[in-house]
Amino acid sequence: MGGSVEKLESFANYAVQKTRSEDGNIAYARIYMHVYGDYNDIFKDTKVSWRKLKIGFDEMVKKYPDNWNFNYYAKLHV
Repeated sequence: MGGSVEKLESFANYAVQKTRSEDGNIAYARIYMHVYGDYNDIFKDTKVSWRKLKIGFDEMVKKYPDNWNFNYYAKLHV
Protein backbone atom coordinates (compact mmCIF):
# COMPACT_ATOMS: atom_id res chain seq x y z
CA MET A 1 0.00 0.00 0.00
CA GLY A 2 1.11 3.59 -0.23
CA GLY A 3 0.04 6.89 -1.65
CA SER A 4 -3.27 8.46 -0.83
CA VAL A 5 -6.87 7.45 -1.34
CA GLU A 6 -7.35 10.65 -3.32
CA LYS A 7 -4.59 9.62 -5.74
CA LEU A 8 -6.08 6.13 -6.00
CA GLU A 9 -9.48 7.56 -6.93
CA SER A 10 -7.87 9.98 -9.37
CA PHE A 11 -5.93 7.15 -11.00
CA ALA A 12 -9.07 4.99 -11.27
CA ASN A 13 -10.95 7.83 -12.99
CA TYR A 14 -7.99 8.53 -15.28
CA ALA A 15 -7.79 4.87 -16.28
CA VAL A 16 -11.48 4.86 -17.17
CA GLN A 17 -11.02 8.00 -19.24
CA LYS A 18 -8.15 6.41 -21.18
CA THR A 19 -9.84 3.02 -21.75
CA ARG A 20 -13.53 3.96 -21.99
CA SER A 21 -13.75 3.57 -25.77
CA GLU A 22 -12.82 -0.11 -25.54
CA ASP A 23 -13.75 -1.16 -22.00
CA GLY A 24 -16.28 1.37 -20.73
CA ASN A 25 -15.93 1.70 -16.96
CA ILE A 26 -14.31 -1.68 -16.34
CA ALA A 27 -10.95 -0.19 -15.35
CA TYR A 28 -12.56 1.43 -12.31
CA ALA A 29 -13.77 -1.93 -11.02
CA ARG A 30 -10.50 -3.68 -11.83
CA ILE A 31 -8.41 -1.12 -9.94
CA TYR A 32 -10.54 -1.38 -6.82
CA MET A 33 -10.57 -5.19 -7.12
CA HIS A 34 -6.78 -5.02 -7.03
CA VAL A 35 -6.60 -2.97 -3.82
CA TYR A 36 -9.62 -4.53 -2.10
CA GLY A 37 -7.52 -6.58 0.34
CA ASP A 38 -5.43 -3.58 1.38
CA TYR A 39 -8.31 -1.99 3.32
CA ASN A 40 -10.47 -3.10 6.23
CA ASP A 41 -13.52 -1.47 4.64
CA ILE A 42 -12.90 -0.23 1.13
CA PHE A 43 -16.03 1.94 1.23
CA LYS A 44 -15.05 3.73 4.44
CA ASP A 45 -11.29 3.77 3.92
CA THR A 46 -11.14 5.02 0.31
CA LYS A 47 -12.95 7.45 -1.97
CA VAL A 48 -14.48 4.65 -4.06
CA SER A 49 -17.86 5.44 -5.56
CA TRP A 50 -20.33 2.56 -5.30
CA ARG A 51 -22.21 3.93 -8.32
CA LYS A 52 -19.06 3.91 -10.50
CA LEU A 53 -17.94 0.57 -9.11
CA LYS A 54 -21.32 -1.02 -9.86
CA ILE A 55 -21.33 0.33 -13.41
CA GLY A 56 -17.82 -1.04 -13.95
CA PHE A 57 -18.70 -4.45 -12.53
CA ASP A 58 -21.93 -4.65 -14.51
CA GLU A 59 -19.96 -4.00 -17.69
CA MET A 60 -17.18 -6.40 -16.65
CA VAL A 61 -19.39 -9.40 -15.91
CA LYS A 62 -21.32 -8.83 -19.12
CA LYS A 63 -18.15 -8.66 -21.24
CA TYR A 64 -16.12 -11.18 -19.18
CA PRO A 65 -18.59 -13.59 -17.49
CA ASP A 66 -15.97 -15.38 -15.42
CA ASN A 67 -16.44 -16.72 -11.86
CA TRP A 68 -13.45 -14.66 -10.71
CA ASN A 69 -15.27 -11.45 -11.69
CA PHE A 70 -18.60 -12.62 -10.23
CA ASN A 71 -16.90 -13.50 -6.93
CA TYR A 72 -15.30 -10.06 -6.57
CA TYR A 73 -18.57 -8.40 -7.48
CA ALA A 74 -20.25 -10.38 -4.70
CA LYS A 75 -17.49 -9.44 -2.20
CA LEU A 76 -17.87 -5.76 -2.95
CA HIS A 77 -21.65 -5.67 -3.26
CA VAL A 78 -23.23 -3.57 -0.58
